[in-house]
Amino acid sequence: LIKVDVDPRLNLGLTSASSDFRQGLTVIVDDFNGTLPLTPTKQDIAFAHSEHSDIHKENLRQWKSGITHFYWMYH
Repeated sequence: LIKVDVDPRLNLGLTSASSDFRQGLTVIVDDFNGTLPLTPTKQDIAFAHSEHSDIHKENLRQWKSGITHFYWMYH
């Protein structure tokens, strides 16, 4: 799965109104065990196919946001 988001700052919890420049950001989510269900076109994760999908989707978003924020602020 390769997903391209033109401006993922809101989705990743990054501010869009500052001078902190973040062009060229690549976020890799490794699904080692193949447990994330994909849509039929294989272009996104299909959260609607699992029980408690809203919670699962928000948890994954928070993890991506936290790791990205830590990397850009402290690395």
